[in-house]
Amino acid sequence: MITGACFNYNKPIDHPNITIKYTNTTPLQTILLDPDVHFVITNDSLEDCLLKEKNVLTTLVITEKLKNLATEKGVTITNQLDILIENVNKNLENKKLRVYDSNIDNAVKELYKKMRTNQTVASVTKMRQKYGNLTTPMKIWDCIDKLGDFIDISDPDVELPNLVHLFQTAEGIRGDGHPDWLQLTGFIHDLGKVIYLRGSDNDGTSVKEQYNIVGDTFVVGCRLPEKIVYPEFNKLNKDVDNSIYRTKYGIYRANCGLDNCLVAYGHDEYLYQVLVKNKGVKLPPEALYIIRYHSLYPWHTENEYSHLESSYDKNMKPKVVQFNSYDLYTKENTNYTEKQLKELREYYSRLIKKYLPETLYW
Repeated sequence: MITGACFNYNKPIDHPNITIKYTNTTPLQTILLDPDVHFVITNDSLEDCLLKEKNVLTTLVITEKLKNLATEKGVTITNQLDILIENVNKNLENKKLRVYDSNIDNAVKELYKKMRTNQTVASVTKMRQKYGNLTTPMKIWDCIDKLGDFIDISDPDVELPNLVHLFQTAEGIRGDGHPDWLQLTGFIHDLGKVIYLRGSDNDGTSVKEQYNIVGDTFVVGCRLPEKIVYPEFNKLNKDVDNSIYRTKYGIYRANCGLDNCLVAYGHDEYLYQVLVKNKGVKLPPEALYIIRYHSLYPWHTENEYSHLESSYDKNMKPKVVQFNSYDLYTKENTNYTEKQLKELREYYSRLIKKYLPETLYW
């Protein structure tokens, strides 16, 4: 059975192998984040395209099943992910988020300069090995509270501790009626920033030096993209003189998949490793994927690295793009009251108990 959604289309679709799970009344975010959805009709109908053998199906999600069905019927599939990304970028402009211009705090620019200079194949490999050794047990809420002492230097949009941002992201997802596992993903997605508790200035993993904790990530071991924050810093990278690392594919093969690439080290990778290496974590694979790549902006927002994407990456990208809309657009420089924090803690404690062990090794 092929499951999908009709967006901006109201006719019933009668086909024994096709089920329409969602219609116009469902928010597009919900549709995109449902792992059971194989296609989303955005203008032409599946009835017109596949059942009457017309020529184009416009969809946001392409799977192998849908490809096979379209091939059978002689239908061309148009992927509308670019339109979704374009809309996200327009919202960014309208809300004036992530503006890296001459008015930005110099600390932000300096962090990106250090990040681009020092994040190399050798350094990422070293960081994965060093911080992938998880020996310190800590309760989830103790980690969350520690983010009350951490302010992300790379973020030009808010000046509040990272703890507030966790609640804002999760509450945005919850408010739109998404599954509780996604709400919890929003709540913990930046929890890897507690790496500062075991970090050092020399490693760029401290409160003072954060270039191996925060900031937009990128793939090392191949040519650095131009569509990246402060591309002028690319020339400072210590790998640019390597004849292999500066090529399009570098040390990778076509469509090898992001999981087979070395991505600049940071809180995404650290938390991902914590979650996959600890026993008792019940979050679905989609949650772990979102956590691992939510800072890879050149990929999910600028469409860089498409030559390295696997089919799984292509299908997951809309979910990461949609998640990041909550990560960005819920940001406000407003704190919660004590009463609100108490209620939020009670709610998210229930989700933590459902999906995570009380204590994790960090």
